[in-house]
Amino acid sequence: LKAELQNYRRLFETLNSLACIIGPGGELVMANPQWEKTLGFTLEELKAAPVRTFLHPVEQSRIEQVSEQLLSEGGGELVQNIATLMRANAPYTIMRRVIYVHPTMTEGFYGLMARVEAVD
Repeated sequence: LKAELQNYRRLFETLNSLACIIGPGGELVMANPQWEKTLGFTLEELKAAPVRTFLHPVEQSRIEQVSEQLLSEGGGELVQNIATLMRANAPYTIMRRVIYVHPTMTEGFYGLMARVEAVD
């Protein structure tokens, strides 16, 4: 079991996509190093504020509605959409977002984002 957990940890940490676990309050519980590389914020900065803080202001309510709906429905399905994230000292970046709420997970969800393109 320990070796299997180490393999999952290695996979999580080496993904080129932004992988994370987001808690019920919208906070990053766990995020892989790609978050720092892509957005330019330290992991401490990213964990200090709800993820919505790093979303483009126009998208915040839409993304929150999708997330709340997933949590209320009990999970078990993948949802894909687009999210525009703020970067430190750089243009926003558009990410294709995949969210999964595991049926046994009572709070929060798993997230995976892949970069689509950068915009000004």
